[in-house]
Amino acid sequence: MKRCPKCGQMHDDSVLTCDCGQSLSTIEAEEKKHQRNLAAASTSAPAYSAGRPGVVQAPVQAAPVLYTNNVTLTAIDIPFWGLMSFMFKFTFAALPAVFAATLVWMLLLGFMSALFGGSLLALLLR
Repeated sequence: MKRCPKCGQMHDDSVLTCDCGQSLSTIEAEEKKHQRNLAAASTSAPAYSAGRPGVVQAPVQAAPVLYTNNVTLTAIDIPFWGLMSFMFKFTFAALPAVFAATLVWMLLLGFMSALFGGSLLALLLR
C-alpha cells in the first residue's frame, strides 16, 4: 500500500496516480531507499572516537520519509457524557486559577482602597 504525499489517501501498489493528480511512482523508490539507509545504519559497527578512546559515537540515522497531509476538520463526534466529563474536569482544573486571580484582585483593590482612603470605593460604586 502507498500513501499519497499530497492528500494522504491510501492506494494499492499497482496505482501510479492518485485521485488528486499526484504521481505515486516515485514514492516506492523513496521508501526503498529509506529502508536501505536504515538497514545500513543499523548493521554498521559502532565507530569509536579517535580523540577519546572508549567513547562510542551514535550511528548516523537516515532522515525518515515525511508525508505532508492537508487535513480539514469538518466535524467532531463526541458522545454527550464524554463531553460532560471533559467540561467538569476543565471546570475543576480551572478553580485554582480562579481563586488565585480573586486573591490578587482582592489584594490590589485593598491596597488601592487603603492608598486613596476609600475614595476609590466611592468612585467604583457610582
